[in-house]
Amino acid sequence: MEKVLQKEESWRKEANAVIRDIQCGVREASVSDKLRSVSDSCIYVNVTTFEGFKLCIELSPRGFRVAGRRHDSCDAKDVMQYETPYALLNAVSAKFQMLFSHALSEKLIALEKKTNRDENKSK
Repeated sequence: MEKVLQKEESWRKEANAVIRDIQCGVREASVSDKLRSVSDSCIYVNVTTFEGFKLCIELSPRGFRVAGRRHDSCDAKDVMQYETPYALLNAVSAKFQMLFSHALSEKLIALEKKTNRDENKSK
């Protein structure tokens, strides 16, 4: 029982890390409280895109896939697996691609500015 709880907690941590990574490009994302993996080999995340699409995304050792076309559902016949949540969301949401790219660009600009400041301080 303890191993099952450890696996579940590990999946929850992974899902929360994914949510933090994608939150700039989606309207809403949260771990499903209704869906549970039978063998603790995956976890489900409900996502609402800025276009208004509601998805249930499965995270598993195989990667990421759309499990359902509404929150808390596994009714999608989609078997396409993606290696990253970004690839999956790029495929279903043009706004995600735009917003995520913008956020990444902003982070890179901030890093460049910090690097330049640090280099100027050391001169």
